[in-house]
Amino acid sequence: MQPRDCSATKRSPRIQRTEMYTFLSNAPQHYDWRERGVMSPVKNQGGCGSCWTFSTTGAVEAHHAIKYGAWRSPTLSEQQLLDCSAGFDNAGCNGGLPSHAFE
Repeated sequence: MQPRDCSATKRSPRIQRTEMYTFLSNAPQHYDWRERGVMSPVKNQGGCGSCWTFSTTGAVEAHHAIKYGAWRSPTLSEQQLLDCSAGFDNAGCNGGLPSHAFE
């Protein structure tokens, strides 16, 4: 299966680009998406092997913030993915894959 075949990818709305690209020489030295309200604050997974949940929720939060505006962006629950995605071959604190979590 290819990423484009995932149901989450097929149903995802395309982000419309509203800003023109600029030359790399015009790029700022520092750019933090958190300062723009696009990314949630840094979180801590502790001793749990749940990095896959943090990358998954972070990607969805950022996509939502870019599409609908940062002021409307929800903070999603990594714990819910840990608890509810075992049916998609994820193993909670013992690891998982973002591609499976998107399903």
